[in-house]
Amino acid sequence: MPNGVATTSAATQPARGHRALRRYRVSLEGHSYFVTACTARREPFFGSDDAAEIVFRGLYALEVNHDVIDLIASVVMPDHVHAVFMLRSGTLDQLMKCFRGGTAHELNRLLVRSGTVWQRGYFERLLRPDDDLSNVLSYMWHNPMPPGVRFRCRRDVWV
Repeated sequence: MPNGVATTSAATQPARGHRALRRYRVSLEGHSYFVTACTARREPFFGSDDAAEIVFRGLYALEVNHDVIDLIASVVMPDHVHAVFMLRSGTLDQLMKCFRGGTAHELNRLLVRSGTVWQRGYFERLLRPDDDLSNVLSYMWHNPMPPGVRFRCRRDVWV
């Protein structure tokens, strides 16, 4: 400890970035997740109804066509997406790769552009049994929403 200042090695420093998020990620079938995915460079790609619809269709396809999730609710903001779902099969990484890959192709075609649409990483939170689903849905609903933000929720969630 030179001059009374504690030093730490790089090995003891907390990990940061995309790889640090993946280190502790777990995919548990039959459990619910709150997931957020952001656009590359936080570009507002989802400003139009058509672009937002591509995202909603991508989430719907994970539920209906691929049978990997039970979608509970989703919000499309100008530069990110929130979704709450129960994982039926597979892993979060697999389903996010499928979702982001498919929507990226469609969005690039719609916006007449090429290149990266989504950030590399995503944020997920496993909703434990003691978590209140209504609190998560309330957060999604009351998130600061600019005009034109789209929210979809399954009707049976509120019953």
